[in-house]
Amino acid sequence: MSVVNFQVKKIACEKSGKRAKSIEVNAASNIDSMKKEHDPRIGDYIAVNFKYDVKYEPDVGSISLEGSLWYYAKNFDEMVSEEKDKIELKKDAVVEITNALVQDCLLEALDLSRKIQLPPPLKLPKVDVKPEKLSFAKAS
Repeated sequence: MSVVNFQVKKIACEKSGKRAKSIEVNAASNIDSMKKEHDPRIGDYIAVNFKYDVKYEPDVGSISLEGSLWYYAKNFDEMVSEEKDKIELKKDAVVEITNALVQDCLLEALDLSRKIQLPPPLKLPKVDVKPEKLSFAKAS
């Protein structure tokens, strides 16, 4: 199973200029549609169209991404079934698609949040040093 060809096709980000003592960050991903396609290099795949939105409350800004990605698998016909107006995916395929979508979009949103000076859309790690004093080797 694999997710490839992640593409962002539309980016919208805005900072309102409002100030707030406390900001709540909410991110949501949504799969809008899918279409079964064929590529001579990888065979059958699903083209997945998605949206990823980050909202800052109170309304201090937002980030929105729209794009697509491809999902394919060696056992494609077992993972994907197509009916007239629906495509059904097995749980493993949905998990892989959603994880790839969230991970890639989160990295894009993190970069955009830095550029427009909004809080990051995820908690960044912080280092805590326990000793009061530390020694380091002196550079030559």
